[in-house]
Amino acid sequence: VGLKTLWMDDRLLFNVAAFYQDFENYPYRGDPVSYQTFTTQGGVQRPGVGSFDFIAGVPVTVRGAEAELSYQFTPDWDFSLNASYSLSKFSDALVPCDDLNGDNQPDNLQTPPTLAQVQAYGDDFLGSCLLSQRASPLAPFSASVRTSYAHDFTPGLQGFVRGLFSFRGASQGDPQDANDSVDAFGVFDLFGG
Repeated sequence: VGLKTLWMDDRLLFNVAAFYQDFENYPYRGDPVSYQTFTTQGGVQRPGVGSFDFIAGVPVTVRGAEAELSYQFTPDWDFSLNASYSLSKFSDALVPCDDLNGDNQPDNLQTPPTLAQVQAYGDDFLGSCLLSQRASPLAPFSASVRTSYAHDFTPGLQGFVRGLFSFRGASQGDPQDANDSVDAFGVFDLFGG
Protein backbone atom coordinates (compact mmCIF):
# COMPACT_ATOMS: atom_id res chain seq x y z
CA VAL A 1 0.00 0.00 0.00
CA GLY A 2 1.38 3.44 -0.79
CA LEU A 3 0.87 7.09 -1.52
CA LYS A 4 2.40 9.25 -4.27
CA THR A 5 2.20 13.03 -4.01
CA LEU A 6 3.41 16.15 -5.82
CA TRP A 7 3.36 19.59 -4.20
CA MET A 8 4.38 23.20 -4.87
CA ASP A 9 3.88 23.17 -8.65
CA ASP A 10 5.49 19.71 -8.90
CA ARG A 11 8.75 20.89 -7.28
CA LEU A 12 8.22 18.77 -4.15
CA LEU A 13 7.66 15.04 -4.46
CA PHE A 14 6.86 12.72 -1.56
CA ASN A 15 6.12 9.02 -1.98
CA VAL A 16 5.71 6.40 0.73
CA ALA A 17 4.87 2.70 0.61
CA ALA A 18 4.56 -0.15 3.11
CA PHE A 19 4.52 -3.85 2.41
CA TYR A 20 3.98 -7.17 4.11
CA GLN A 21 4.87 -10.57 2.67
CA ASP A 22 4.34 -14.10 3.97
CA PHE A 23 6.27 -17.01 2.47
CA GLU A 24 5.78 -20.71 3.11
CA ASN A 25 8.67 -23.10 2.47
CA TYR A 26 11.19 -20.35 1.81
CA PRO A 27 14.50 -22.10 1.00
CA TYR A 28 16.85 -21.59 3.96
CA ARG A 29 20.39 -22.91 3.64
CA GLY A 30 22.32 -23.04 6.89
CA ASP A 31 25.87 -24.01 7.75
CA PRO A 32 27.12 -27.50 6.88
CA VAL A 33 25.59 -30.10 9.19
CA SER A 34 26.99 -33.51 10.16
CA TYR A 35 24.89 -36.57 9.39
CA GLN A 36 25.21 -40.34 9.36
CA THR A 37 26.17 -41.89 6.03
CA PHE A 38 26.24 -45.47 4.85
CA THR A 39 28.71 -46.93 2.35
CA THR A 40 28.97 -50.49 1.13
CA GLN A 41 32.38 -52.16 0.93
CA GLY A 42 32.73 -55.84 0.07
CA GLY A 43 29.01 -56.38 0.58
CA VAL A 44 29.12 -54.89 4.07
CA GLN A 45 27.28 -51.69 4.89
CA ARG A 46 29.42 -49.37 7.02
CA PRO A 47 28.21 -46.23 8.78
CA GLY A 48 30.21 -43.01 8.68
CA VAL A 49 29.90 -39.26 9.17
CA GLY A 50 29.31 -36.78 6.33
CA SER A 51 28.73 -33.04 6.17
CA PHE A 52 26.43 -31.04 3.91
CA ASP A 53 24.66 -27.66 3.91
CA PHE A 54 21.09 -28.87 3.68
CA ILE A 55 18.16 -26.68 2.64
CA ALA A 56 15.00 -26.46 4.73
CA GLY A 57 11.67 -24.88 3.79
CA VAL A 58 10.85 -22.29 6.46
CA PRO A 59 7.99 -19.80 6.90
CA VAL A 60 9.28 -16.24 6.42
CA THR A 61 7.53 -12.96 7.18
CA VAL A 62 8.78 -9.72 5.60
CA ARG A 63 7.70 -6.26 6.76
CA GLY A 64 8.97 -3.08 5.22
CA ALA A 65 8.50 0.49 4.14
CA GLU A 66 10.03 2.82 1.56
CA ALA A 67 9.99 6.59 1.32
CA GLU A 68 11.16 9.05 -1.33
CA LEU A 69 11.44 12.81 -0.98
CA SER A 70 12.77 15.19 -3.60
CA TYR A 71 12.72 18.96 -3.96
CA GLN A 72 13.72 21.27 -6.80
CA PHE A 73 15.05 24.36 -4.97
CA THR A 74 15.81 26.19 -8.23
CA PRO A 75 15.96 25.09 -11.88
CA ASP A 76 19.68 24.42 -11.28
CA TRP A 77 19.63 22.87 -7.79
CA ASP A 78 17.80 19.75 -6.63
CA PHE A 79 17.77 17.44 -3.64
CA SER A 80 16.49 13.89 -3.03
CA LEU A 81 16.26 11.43 -0.17
CA ASN A 82 15.42 7.73 -0.46
CA ALA A 83 15.08 5.42 2.54
CA SER A 84 13.94 1.84 2.96
CA TYR A 85 13.44 -0.64 5.75
CA SER A 86 12.80 -4.32 5.15
CA LEU A 87 13.07 -6.98 7.85
CA SER A 88 12.61 -10.65 7.04
CA LYS A 89 12.36 -13.17 9.86
CA PHE A 90 11.37 -16.71 10.55
CA SER A 91 10.22 -18.07 13.91
CA ASP A 92 10.40 -21.58 15.34
CA ALA A 93 11.48 -23.03 12.00
CA LEU A 94 12.73 -26.62 12.02
CA VAL A 95 16.13 -26.60 10.29
CA PRO A 96 19.01 -29.10 10.09
CA CYS A 97 21.77 -28.31 12.58
CA ASP A 98 24.53 -29.84 14.69
CA ASP A 99 22.93 -29.97 18.15
CA LEU A 100 25.00 -32.56 19.97
CA ASN A 101 24.18 -31.19 23.45
CA GLY A 102 20.41 -31.15 22.81
CA ASP A 103 19.83 -27.48 23.75
CA ASN A 104 17.94 -26.71 20.50
CA GLN A 105 20.71 -24.29 19.43
CA PRO A 106 23.27 -24.99 16.68
CA ASP A 107 26.61 -26.04 18.19
CA ASN A 108 29.77 -24.22 17.13
CA LEU A 109 31.88 -27.34 16.60
CA GLN A 110 35.65 -27.01 16.43
CA THR A 111 36.10 -30.64 15.27
CA PRO A 112 33.76 -32.96 13.36
CA PRO A 113 31.51 -35.08 15.59
CA THR A 114 32.17 -38.76 16.07
CA LEU A 115 29.98 -41.46 14.58
CA ALA A 116 28.58 -42.23 18.04
CA GLN A 117 27.58 -38.57 18.51
CA VAL A 118 25.78 -38.46 15.16
CA GLN A 119 24.08 -41.82 15.82
CA ALA A 120 22.60 -40.26 18.98
CA TYR A 121 20.28 -38.29 16.66
CA GLY A 122 18.34 -41.54 16.22
CA ASP A 123 16.53 -42.72 13.11
CA ASP A 124 16.69 -39.30 11.45
CA PHE A 125 20.52 -39.55 11.22
CA LEU A 126 20.52 -35.74 11.27
CA GLY A 127 20.22 -33.11 14.01
CA SER A 128 17.64 -30.34 13.95
CA CYS A 129 16.87 -27.11 15.82
CA LEU A 130 13.92 -24.75 16.08
CA LEU A 131 15.42 -21.39 15.07
CA SER A 132 14.06 -17.85 15.14
CA GLN A 133 16.22 -15.31 13.35
CA ARG A 134 16.55 -12.97 10.39
CA ALA A 135 16.06 -14.70 7.06
CA SER A 136 18.55 -12.44 5.27
CA PRO A 137 22.00 -11.27 6.32
CA LEU A 138 21.43 -7.88 4.69
CA ALA A 139 20.93 -4.73 6.74
CA PRO A 140 17.22 -3.94 7.13
CA PHE A 141 17.74 -0.16 6.80
CA SER A 142 19.38 1.78 3.99
CA ALA A 143 19.16 5.37 2.82
CA SER A 144 20.71 7.74 0.30
CA VAL A 145 20.78 11.52 0.07
CA ARG A 146 21.70 13.27 -3.17
CA THR A 147 21.99 16.91 -4.12
CA SER A 148 23.07 18.35 -7.43
CA TYR A 149 23.78 21.85 -8.73
CA ALA A 150 24.31 22.74 -12.40
CA HIS A 151 25.33 26.08 -13.94
CA ASP A 152 25.42 27.19 -17.57
CA PHE A 153 28.71 28.95 -18.30
CA THR A 154 27.92 29.44 -22.00
CA PRO A 155 25.03 28.19 -24.16
CA GLY A 156 27.01 25.02 -24.96
CA LEU A 157 28.92 24.56 -21.70
CA GLN A 158 27.42 23.51 -18.39
CA GLY A 159 29.22 22.71 -15.16
CA PHE A 160 27.86 20.63 -12.30
CA VAL A 161 28.66 19.42 -8.82
CA ARG A 162 26.83 16.53 -7.18
CA GLY A 163 27.08 14.96 -3.73
CA LEU A 164 25.80 11.52 -2.79
CA PHE A 165 25.70 10.01 0.69
CA SER A 166 24.72 6.34 1.01
CA PHE A 167 24.07 4.70 4.36
CA ARG A 168 23.64 1.03 5.27
CA GLY A 169 22.53 -0.16 8.68
CA ALA A 170 24.21 -3.02 10.50
CA SER A 171 23.92 -6.42 8.89
CA GLN A 172 23.45 -9.58 10.90
CA GLY A 173 24.93 -12.66 9.36
CA ASP A 174 24.75 -16.21 10.60
CA PRO A 175 24.39 -16.08 14.41
CA GLN A 176 26.90 -18.96 14.62
CA ASP A 177 29.58 -16.98 12.73
CA ALA A 178 30.80 -13.84 14.50
CA ASN A 179 32.87 -12.78 11.47
CA ASP A 180 30.18 -12.24 8.85
CA SER A 181 28.26 -9.32 10.38
CA VAL A 182 29.03 -5.76 9.24
CA ASP A 183 28.58 -2.61 11.34
CA ALA A 184 26.56 0.30 9.97
CA PHE A 185 28.49 2.51 7.56
CA GLY A 186 28.11 5.46 5.22
CA VAL A 187 29.87 6.48 2.02
CA PHE A 188 30.05 10.04 0.69
CA ASP A 189 30.84 10.62 -3.00
CA LEU A 190 31.43 14.00 -4.64
CA PHE A 191 31.24 14.46 -8.40
CA GLY A 192 32.03 17.43 -10.56
CA GLY A 193 32.35 18.13 -14.24
